[in-house]
Amino acid sequence: MNCIQKSDFEIGNRIGLGTYGEIFRVKEKKTGLIYAMKIMNKELVSLYKHEHILKREKELLIKLDHQNIIKYTCSFQDQKNYYFVTELCPKGELSYAIRKYGSIGYKLSRLIISEILVVLEYLYSQTIVHCDLHPENILFSESGHIKLCDFGKAKIIEKGFNNACSKKIQTSEEYIAPETLKEGIVQPESDLWSLGCLIYQMFCGKTLFRSSNEFITYQKILKGEIHYPKYFPSQAKDLVSKLLVTNPDQRIGAKGNFKAIKNHKFFEGVDFTNLASIEPPKINAYLPAFQHSKKKTERKERKLQEYMTIRDNERAKAKKERQHIILKEMAQYEGIEPERVQLLRDQKRKIKYSKYLKTNELITQMGLVYMKRGLFPRKRQLVLTDEPRFLFFDLKKGVKKAEINWSKNIKCDILNKKLLTIITVYTLNFFLQQRKKQSKKKISFRGLFKTITKMEKCF
Repeated sequence: MNCIQKSDFEIGNRIGLGTYGEIFRVKEKKTGLIYAMKIMNKELVSLYKHEHILKREKELLIKLDHQNIIKYTCSFQDQKNYYFVTELCPKGELSYAIRKYGSIGYKLSRLIISEILVVLEYLYSQTIVHCDLHPENILFSESGHIKLCDFGKAKIIEKGFNNACSKKIQTSEEYIAPETLKEGIVQPESDLWSLGCLIYQMFCGKTLFRSSNEFITYQKILKGEIHYPKYFPSQAKDLVSKLLVTNPDQRIGAKGNFKAIKNHKFFEGVDFTNLASIEPPKINAYLPAFQHSKKKTERKERKLQEYMTIRDNERAKAKKERQHIILKEMAQYEGIEPERVQLLRDQKRKIKYSKYLKTNELITQMGLVYMKRGLFPRKRQLVLTDEPRFLFFDLKKGVKKAEINWSKNIKCDILNKKLLTIITVYTLNFFLQQRKKQSKKKISFRGLFKTITKMEKCF
């Protein structure tokens, strides 16, 4: 098929997302055949400097010919985009199936793993390492068999596998083999490690080395930390434990010995020569994992229900308390004009000194002052109410420090905008008694108030 330009195709629905763009279902106008078209933005590809990756994928897909590898059709470009046309796999990615069902049934899992193993054996014969084996790159064809795609990160090792390896990390972080992390190399055994991670994910529904960040993930991989759930099938567990060996030479199937893997108990009864003739089972969940997930969900729902019951009880209790406060407040303000009640409520909500006032007492003015009583002046909050009376509060602690009740004996002199003098008879009886013993003279108290800010009219 000769591809000339984008207009030769009828663009349909978007079926996926790629690293550099989107994947669409397309129809060729002349033949009516359906394909998948990957449209990649040139600026984005250039930004990552990945032109060589697109070139490598094209060369490999033209070279490779296998029933479980996606078929290349054509590619072209225009001023804005690169276009890559391949066969369509309408049943989607393996990753979508795992997300939807939580896990994959035993029979279908075994068939998928068998077909992946056959593909890896074929790639080994072509001296190619895929380097990016994970569920997003495994597609389901119309017949239900798998197709391996995305060969952009694959490595061609020209000298063979005996002494050669590639020195560039490309694999997705949760599937990277330990030798790749330690020495920065990839080899055929690296794909076997990724296969072990994939088998674990298919039965558990979650990745093996998952964590909150890359560093912790890499530490788990290097240590080879594997925790199997109780429901994990025993034969699959044995296979995974032999694939996920930190030393690549000791890994089952190392150095091209795929016969050792095929003879494993997990593949008992599988005819590797006639996989294409087997009708794949319908996609469903691996039942033990599904039941475990269901129980876990039920536990979460039960805890949530208990939590909501507690919250409802707390809300009902809080509602009763609010009603009690409202009734108490209504009793306090009984007989007071509605407009004044609103001012008293606003005052109580906005001004922290309101708790020291009487029920029907409004603040008229307030401001910061220096109160001089003796040698040392102290900074205080002066409050004048309509009682009338003067109140003095500590700024830091917010507590009442002094009070001057309005009387005939009080005298106020406003000297200027900043100076206010209040003269009154000292009202502390204890000190008056002490003074009376010494002298019978009338004692007066003088307070000097120097305002820092203008007196604010509150209400």
